[in-house]
Amino acid sequence: MSWVDYVIRTEGIRAIYGDHLPGLDGITLREVTLDYEYLSVMLGFDLPELPVVMPKKWERKGADSVRLKLDFLDPSELAIQGWTAPLKVDLRMKKTDNGEVSAVIDSGEVYFSATARFASIREISAHKSPGR
Repeated sequence: MSWVDYVIRTEGIRAIYGDHLPGLDGITLREVTLDYEYLSVMLGFDLPELPVVMPKKWERKGADSVRLKLDFLDPSELAIQGWTAPLKVDLRMKKTDNGEVSAVIDSGEVYFSATARFASIREISAHKSPGR
């Protein structure tokens, strides 16, 4: 199974990437946001792969990186240890026995673990990386 099988609101990423959905190995972690109002934990990261066919809007602005913001809604467990950014990490996701979504990053420099009722794509955007 792919990570998108554990996430809701995947229409956008499926439309952009088609049958070549990106993996979550080697993502560049950019942000972790705790949202008390919406009871969510959001991870913001750059995907390791560009779409085979870039959307025209992204192409026109010279985008060379795709940013994904992934929400973990109604978390029942959360652990964060260490921090440095940007950082290349692997994000592992799976369903738990009780149907929740589990996400783990364990890079040695950063440990992140969350278990939540749902995972949802909040935003997909593209940008030009600094210095390119």
